[in-house]
Amino acid sequence: MVGMTTFLVTELFAKVFYAWIQVRNIQSVEITTEQAQLYYKQRLLNITFDAWLSHNRLTHITRPRSGSKQTQDVEETYLMWLNEQLSRSGKAAKDISDSLASGVLIIQAVANASGKKAPKCNQSPKILLHRQDNWKVAHNFMTSVGINVRNIEPADLAKLLPAAIHNMFNSILKWQSDY
Repeated sequence: MVGMTTFLVTELFAKVFYAWIQVRNIQSVEITTEQAQLYYKQRLLNITFDAWLSHNRLTHITRPRSGSKQTQDVEETYLMWLNEQLSRSGKAAKDISDSLASGVLIIQAVANASGKKAPKCNQSPKILLHRQDNWKVAHNFMTSVGINVRNIEPADLAKLLPAAIHNMFNSILKWQSDY
């Protein structure tokens, strides 16, 4: 199942890359979909490995400025992964920050990706304390399935700090590629 996810992500990036070349109408560039898939598979592995290295050496990694094209692309990738995992349970996320605010959807997504039962959490948190409790549950659950979130604080995730969310998703993607 995980291999299929990696293939779908790779295939999606390959199609985007192929479309970009066609739109840009770059002269004398002959590239096939297979070449684009190979390029993006290697690129995805490099990005994930670089993020993993940064995560294990620093408490946070720097992100592009909010609102930049690169940030939007990264968030779209995270949203795509989240929706892919949530589709197995009939749920969907529209926006990263709104969807992650309660912590419930990330717990469900990790449960779907790992094939393990999701732990109990507050399904409709009303106050910050409830969200923090959910993120502690999510943090412990990610650790129990083998996702390296040692350097990420649950309180930072509950506050939706961009660096913490970015590190969390990079850890999840690294775990999924190894899983």
